[in-house]
Amino acid sequence: MVFGKSSVQLTETEAALLAAVLPGPELYRVDQPSAVVLRHQDWILQQMAQLGSDYLKKLEPVSDSQKLQ
Repeated sequence: MVFGKSSVQLTETEAALLAAVLPGPELYRVDQPSAVVLRHQDWILQQMAQLGSDYLKKLEPVSDSQKLQ
């Protein structure tokens, strides 16, 4: 659990920060984000805005059998 909540409860800003940290969690911290992480978070938020607020709803769910392929 990050930010004291489950993933479905994350705000877009929190989700973008988490995504910005994931390429190097041993180097970057969610609780003390560096300037590099904050710039990456901002870029991610811009990409999310370009895709539109309902872009995740447009994705088709992936079944367990599809995940294994």
